[in-house]
Amino acid sequence: MFLAKRKLMRDASEPDSPTGDRSRPDSKIPERIPGNPFSTRHTRPGAIPFRFAPGPKLKQLVERLWDTGCWGQIVGPHGSGKSTLVSLLISQSADYGIRAVPFEIHDGQKAMPAGWKKVVWNAFEMGRVTMVIVDGFEQLSRLSQWRLRHTCRTRSWGLLITAHCDVGLPSLYRTRASIELAHALVEFLSSDAEVAISPEDVRQAFRTHDGNLRHVFADLYDQYERQRR
Repeated sequence: MFLAKRKLMRDASEPDSPTGDRSRPDSKIPERIPGNPFSTRHTRPGAIPFRFAPGPKLKQLVERLWDTGCWGQIVGPHGSGKSTLVSLLISQSADYGIRAVPFEIHDGQKAMPAGWKKVVWNAFEMGRVTMVIVDGFEQLSRLSQWRLRHTCRTRSWGLLITAHCDVGLPSLYRTRASIELAHALVEFLSSDAEVAISPEDVRQAFRTHDGNLRHVFADLYDQYERQRR
């Protein structure tokens, strides 16, 4: 079954961008709304393109998922792009014969949402592999993690999770934040901005927040507001 669907997946896929910056050459970048370029509506997962580091790109990641029965983990520190990569995989997974069912786990949430199994059942589509995605897997208690894995295995669902450290699933991708990435994303976000954010502002925010890009954007949001008053 997996081999047949992998052929379908490859037929539907397109070559990766030679720059490695986007998943496909014709990827559409969401149009930004005027205002502070570092507001959450501009920086939330899916609002900015995921930039792959040298190595596997989108097609290779999906092929790796198929090889593992749609089981895998995306590992990386806070604010390094895990949720952005998950958003990209969700948006394009249908092209590869995968029905992704995402859940986001927040701080302090020790169990999966009530009725989550019914949500997954209702998302079933004939001819597609069902894959549960849990963003923030390590927030769950050990018992909830075990129950989630057990349920997905017994019902032949795939499972893709994000975590800050290895939790024992097949490794799909490890995200890393760098100062070069921070500069590139700030340039993308502020290309039409009313006021300029200097490279030193970016470097200082990156150092202050230890590479957490989510916090870097929040810091630059405040700086932007102060400068345009």
